[in-house]
Amino acid sequence: MISAFGYLTAVALVTPRYLSSLGENGELPAIFARINPRFGTPSVAILVTAMACAGLAAFADFDRLSDLNNAAVFAQYVPTCLAVLVLRRTRGPSALTLPLGPTIPLLATAGCILFLNGIKRDDVIFSLGTLAVGLALHAAFRAFGRRAVLETD
Repeated sequence: MISAFGYLTAVALVTPRYLSSLGENGELPAIFARINPRFGTPSVAILVTAMACAGLAAFADFDRLSDLNNAAVFAQYVPTCLAVLVLRRTRGPSALTLPLGPTIPLLATAGCILFLNGIKRDDVIFSLGTLAVGLALHAAFRAFGRRAVLETD
């Protein structure tokens, strides 16, 4: 319970900032970057995150949510671990010095794979579908949203 609470607290603080940063960079609509003048917080991003989490909590049980979380951790951390190996290979080991060389990213990748242990087939399909929809929306906004922004400049 303590570990889950710590993880969820971190996610609650970080997720709105992800949306806000993507809005600032023009990779999501700029409304996500809107800052509350009184508190200096990304209020729209916080509201969207809270609504998405409330919707998931209302329609999914703890088991499904934990499986979805494990899939999300896998989708975020495995590319990061693999990127370390790619950067070390393309830019040389001196570009990114790690104790034990590639051992840490390889062990971290294996640890992420362990997160997938026990995930139900339906949850894997739902997670892949969610990831695909998110990537498609992101690609569409990059293709069409930026074009609209450039046309107004």
